[in-house]
Amino acid sequence: MPAPTPHHRTLVHLLGLLLLLSVAVACEDDPVLGAAGDDAGATSSNASNTTASSNQTDTGATSTGGTTGDPDTGTANPDTNAPTDTNDPTDTAVADTATMDDATADTAPPEDTTPPEDTAIADTAPPEDTAVADTAPPEDTGGAEVFVGAEDPYGEGELAVATIDIDEGDNDAPTTLRIYTPTQPGTYAVLVFQHGFILTLENYDQLLGRIASHGFVIVSPTMYDTGGLPFGTPTVAEEVEVAQTLRGWIDEELAGLAGVDVDLTRVGYIGHSRGGKVAWSMLVQDPTVAQAIAGVDPVDGTGGPPGQEGDEERVVMGMFDIDIPTLVIGSGLGPTGFIPCAPDGDNYVQFYEASPAPAWEVVATEYGHLDMLDDNCGLSCIACPRGDDPPVMRVLTAALLTAFFRASLQGDEEAYTLLTDAEAANTPIETRNR
Repeated sequence: MPAPTPHHRTLVHLLGLLLLLSVAVACEDDPVLGAAGDDAGATSSNASNTTASSNQTDTGATSTGGTTGDPDTGTANPDTNAPTDTNDPTDTAVADTATMDDATADTAPPEDTTPPEDTAIADTAPPEDTAVADTAPPEDTGGAEVFVGAEDPYGEGELAVATIDIDEGDNDAPTTLRIYTPTQPGTYAVLVFQHGFILTLENYDQLLGRIASHGFVIVSPTMYDTGGLPFGTPTVAEEVEVAQTLRGWIDEELAGLAGVDVDLTRVGYIGHSRGGKVAWSMLVQDPTVAQAIAGVDPVDGTGGPPGQEGDEERVVMGMFDIDIPTLVIGSGLGPTGFIPCAPDGDNYVQFYEASPAPAWEVVATEYGHLDMLDDNCGLSCIACPRGDDPPVMRVLTAALLTAFFRASLQGDEEAYTLLTDAEAANTPIETRNR
């Protein structure tokens, strides 16, 4: 064999290199050797993942563990980005931990529930303040106690009395009137007096002044003035309209004119003769205008000539729907005479019998329809039969009215007993009550 040439040696070297390369490639492709390398890399990677994601769930461990190299690229397992992948779970764990911190932070608001405690305190205070404010008015009302008379009703009262005359139009007065008022400061019940047919306020001065001295402010209007003649008088309905206007005027103006305090929740009405019909007509229309009513020999006439029916309706049409204390004073001589001033069938009897309880009837058996008027009543006083000593009837009338309103308006209910006390009366009386 010829000696190898340099060219041959070169070929041999190349073949040797190719053989070495083939062996190297064969080793890499050997499944046993490759599996061992992969297991080692996987173990290292999983150990790292276990440490880094100890707080992870199984799902996170699965996502970071077990990927071998890419067989197509021949990339070795140690070069897998498992550590990089484990950062995500770790970061996620941190984020989850932060979320739990947020949950902890969310538990702070219950600690901030102290505002409701503050709110409760604030809400509790107003009701307490409101209760005090609501209960104050009754206490204030009770503090301004109305004057209660203590003197014998058959005598003069303990108070000095002033009179104030108001002309129609003055202080917006709807008619001419006189105010009787105690001069002593205090709070007083109010009485309104309606005069009789063709009479005026001048005819009752002594009677009303005596009653006022027992602790009442009295308003006495002249509803009309015909000079004592029975012509040109208004109808009862027209009188009622004036009386209603006067009642509103009393609410607005009386306190400022009387010079004392008046309790307008304690108002009583008195009506003599036809004035009694006016007073009851007012209460039939509006029972709230008064808290007590009294009639002095009231007459329910119809406006016709003596013995004949007129055009006016009677106010007594059955039982009154008026639930207040009632006093009816009658005169024994009223139904007598050629032309009776208080004829049977239209007088005190009908008013009492139409009045619901509590009601009292007191009849002065020996006196007449006008005997309670002042001594200056002139021709008016001779129009009706009279008793022997008319001032006695005036004293009796004042005493009965004083006792009745002391009980019903001033609150001394013991005074009611005087209304049926025949022994205390200064003249014979007959009484009944319910």
